[in-house]
Order: sequence, then structure tokens, then C-alpha cells
Amino acid sequence: MLQFARIISAVFHPLGMPLAIFFIAVLFDPYFRNFFPAQLIGLFAIILMINIIAPGLSLYFMWKRGLIGDLNISKRSERWLPFFIVLVYYALSYYMLRQRDLPIPYAVYSMFLGVIITLIAAILVNSFWKISIHMMSAGGLVGTFAGLFVLHQYSNATLLAGLIAIASFVGFSRIITKNHTPAQVYVGFVVGFLLNYATISLGVVI
Repeated sequence: MLQFARIISAVFHPLGMPLAIFFIAVLFDPYFRNFFPAQLIGLFAIILMINIIAPGLSLYFMWKRGLIGDLNISKRSERWLPFFIVLVYYALSYYMLRQRDLPIPYAVYSMFLGVIITLIAAILVNSFWKISIHMMSAGGLVGTFAGLFVLHQYSNATLLAGLIAIASFVGFSRIITKNHTPAQVYVGFVVGFLLNYATISLGVVI
């Protein structure tokens, strides 16, 4: 059971969640499907390079230099710098997207902004309490599509149930591995859900 929980935590790592969200959106959101896959290559490349590979390498080098104790950043006192670095990467990718004016769904900008707002919230909360980043991203996953249902006026109960199941497995894994308490898991999910749902359902863009 413990090994299964560790696998779930690794598969649904927060760094990879945004790419999964965009991939699922292309598959299931009718509005996203109006855009040819070739037009989304630039977007996927930006997400992969700037928001996954670059932050992942940064965390690895921080770990090798002893700035963080482990790649899961288990200690709350070590979290602020990695969180800030990831926030900078997302802010950079958001700026690049706005400047390039790619032919992509406008909701993509709100999705990026939702992640940025969630990261800012994580940094603020981490100053006094250890919140589950895994669950903030899992809550963001569910909140993103709940927001897209409102913004693009469609629904998919099967998809929503599947996403909630994924979030449940992630929360279970964080508790079983003793990385977080139930309270840290529940609050992480709620915060991630609400911030991303509000940002996307309202179509917030700056």
C-alpha cells in the first residue's frame, strides 16, 4: 500500500499537472477541439520546457547543493525558494504567451493565471503552515474543468467524476506516506479548487 501511494504521488506530481490539464482540455473541451493540434504545439512546448523541465532541473540542482533536503521538499522551511522559482517560471511563460499572441483558446491565459495565483497562495500559506501542494494542484485540476464547464457552457459528468477520483487517490497517497495530515490535504484541495474555478469560470486575464 505504501509503495502504491508513493507511485501515485510521483505520477501526479504538481509540476506535471498543468501539462496534463491542457492535454485533457484538448481531448474533452469542445471549444479547445476547434483549434488544430498543430496550433497547440507551441503552447505544449512552452509548458514542457519552462514549466516542467526547467523547474524540475532547478529543484534537482537545489537538492544536489543541499539547499533542500529532498525532492519532495518535505520541510516547510525549505519550501519558499522552490515555490518562488516555480512562480517565476510560470510568470515568464505567461508573459511569453501574451507577447506571442498564439492562435490558442483565450481560456489558456486564465488557466495559466490560475496556476500563478495558486502558487502565490501556496507561498503565503507556507509562511505559517504546511499545506499540501499535491492537493492544491489536484484541486486545481478539478477546479479548472469545473470552471471550463461554466465558461464554455458544457458539462461532462464522467470526466468530472474521473478527476475527483484522481484527486482522492492523490490525497490518500499524501496521508499514507505521512507527508501531510488530513487537514493539510483537505485545505490544499479546497484552496486549489476555489482559486482555479474562480479564475477560469470568470475568464480572468491580465
